[in-house]
Amino acid sequence: MKEKFLLYNEKFCLDGWVFLLLMPVMKMFMPESWGLENGTVENLQMVVLILTLVWCWKMARKKDLPDWGGSASAFWYSGFLITLLLIGREISWGRALFQSELGYGMIQWEEMGIYGKLAHPLIGFLVVLTLWCLWRSKFWIFLYKMWTVFPYRDLLLLIIFVAAQYFAEHGHIAWWHGELAEELAETGAYIVIEWLVRRTATYYKKGEWA
Repeated sequence: MKEKFLLYNEKFCLDGWVFLLLMPVMKMFMPESWGLENGTVENLQMVVLILTLVWCWKMARKKDLPDWGGSASAFWYSGFLITLLLIGREISWGRALFQSELGYGMIQWEEMGIYGKLAHPLIGFLVVLTLWCLWRSKFWIFLYKMWTVFPYRDLLLLIIFVAAQYFAEHGHIAWWHGELAEELAETGAYIVIEWLVRRTATYYKKGEWA
């Protein structure tokens, strides 16, 4: 019997496309302060990333996951770790949560004691652990098997958000630049990532092979 992933079907990331259409309007009417560190938009990003984290954790903990010649649980653990790295990046690994007592704004590593010294080795360890989980999962086989059912239009949407974030950060477009534009584009990218994980988790159940 020929193997086939029943993933995604004909569904698409409606919330991501709607967010893309509304993004210029939000940039026009939202106060710039919403795009600052720990602002409203960054808080929304954290909600989306935590949802992604929960999906990956729930799938990684499931028993008897169907696999493709690699470890399915390792695949979902790698997704969990990648999301954890994204969360860490958004809060500067805890620095964004505290103010510096030396007048620098965000707290400096040297002010964080033992954690400040261990943070970078910890990040390196998480990156290595993520790569190890990806290797154990043999994710390239997974990607090959789902090649014909991958939602390419939503991958295009993710690329659009990444490009929008780049242009906002580097100021190549007069009306699309600044922290608010950058954070809105990042939020859109996270929405697409969460959708991809959610749809994969929804359709990835034992017996959905044909």
